[in-house]
Amino acid sequence: TPIYKWQDNRGITQYSDRAPNVAYKKATRFEMINSLQAIDLCTAPSNSSSVYLPKSNLAASKTPEYSANFFGGSNNPRTIASGATGGTGAIRSIGATKVAATSPAKPAATVAKPAATVAKPAATVANPAATVANSAATVANSAAKAPANSIGASAFKPRTGASSNSFGGSLFGTRAGASTNSIGASSFGPRAGASTNSLASKATATQAAAAQAAADQAAESSYLIQRGLMPAVDIRKNIIPEIGYSTLRIQDTTELPTINANPFGGEFRVVCKVSHMSNDDPLVYPNQPGAAHHHMFFGNTTINSKSDLNNLSNVGNSTCNGGIMNRSGYWAPSMIDTVTNAPIVPDFSIFYYKAAGAPGAQIKAPPKGLKMIGGNPKGNSVDSAKAAFTCIPPNDGVVRPFWGWHKSIQACNVGWEMDMTVFFNQCWDGINLDSPDHQSHMAGSSDSNNTPARIAAGTANRCPDTHPIAIPQIALNMRYKVKTGMDLSKWRLASDNYDKSLPGGYSSHADWINGWDENIMEGIIKNCINIKGDCHAHLLGAGKAFY
Repeated sequence: TPIYKWQDNRGITQYSDRAPNVAYKKATRFEMINSLQAIDLCTAPSNSSSVYLPKSNLAASKTPEYSANFFGGSNNPRTIASGATGGTGAIRSIGATKVAATSPAKPAATVAKPAATVAKPAATVANPAATVANSAATVANSAAKAPANSIGASAFKPRTGASSNSFGGSLFGTRAGASTNSIGASSFGPRAGASTNSLASKATATQAAAAQAAADQAAESSYLIQRGLMPAVDIRKNIIPEIGYSTLRIQDTTELPTINANPFGGEFRVVCKVSHMSNDDPLVYPNQPGAAHHHMFFGNTTINSKSDLNNLSNVGNSTCNGGIMNRSGYWAPSMIDTVTNAPIVPDFSIFYYKAAGAPGAQIKAPPKGLKMIGGNPKGNSVDSAKAAFTCIPPNDGVVRPFWGWHKSIQACNVGWEMDMTVFFNQCWDGINLDSPDHQSHMAGSSDSNNTPARIAAGTANRCPDTHPIAIPQIALNMRYKVKTGMDLSKWRLASDNYDKSLPGGYSSHADWINGWDENIMEGIIKNCINIKGDCHAHLLGAGKAFY
């Protein structure tokens, strides 16, 4: 099976047995071995003994002199299993660090452990006598020529009536009547009736504290993802995934849509909650778990890196009002508070389907499985940004001037809502459900596209001839309520991969995959948008409502 490698948008090298939708190379088996980042040794299948795989050799294209064949057999492996001769110059590995051994190598189980095992909590790490006992043995050997007892034991025999020392025991024999020394006990035997209280135990306590601090720091770092200029995200603070609705939530009503005299009238909205969070993106990085920046997902609850995006309308629950009438997938980069590294959940999210730039009567239903991206994932400046941000005041009856639309996250007042809106192009080429950049099969509408021929034919929908079919313009609208203590100047989007001194939000974008029930979407187009009706966020037209 060929193995492919590439770099994701975080600069991390990825490997997979499935060709990604990006430029890639085929990886050699040695590169695959070298990608094992946790430990430096594998098991040679020929004799089940542990062998070292020096990373410095694996970068070469030829077979290293001392390495294991990871895919079967071994190439002159240097075994370090118990009883094997390591010899001077054998490579010892602890985590990712290598040092030259000066004595025969110890068994792999005690020498080379993964980093996760080395950095255990203090209760596990600090007790072994390896550190304290070895120093005791060294002192003992230099103190007298008498034969030393076992590792860390007394250099002299116990005094009359005393019990034998254990690992890490007294440098001299225990005095008469004294209890047996324990692991890491005093370098001198405790006096009769006295409790063990030694420099060794104090040193062990200090080491335990240091080990615990290191373990805590390692554990903390392991939860932070993303690197480079993108904001770090603490995945422990992801939301608990929503279950969503598993049924249709539609009912009869006598309420009718409001008819809009505007020729570009006709609109429909649906409220959706955040479903889950992850670093998956099945549109840009299919079959590549965790390869994307951090996302918040709305709608279909099953979306992950392996989702079949052509069949969303038949699978999963939905976090949108109306339930499984809308199993579409919507996702956008998460808003991150860089002070706490926490992803922030919008307090309200609503998704628009509007005639917008085209006459309502000309709007067609989007085809099943249509996929697209709105905004600009690579935006890094005011000129390249394509989404819009504003501040919405509280509904308290006070008249205030409009804040205005901006290209970056706004530091709104406490009590206001910070609004982020991402727009999608609404003119479809009529052929492709997707394109390599997930955008070029769609185009924007404009008056300049209404050619005389199309006006005469009655098909003037403001779409270019290359993309002649007008579908509803979709817009994702997310609002964040500003609370006391929030500093929105420290907020950035998970996709903001540019100079941190610039304001966040330039890379705002969103992905949309059509997972609507086709009959219901056809009804929305016919009974709301084509008649220039406003169906608000609860009507389907034709005597139906959703909740």
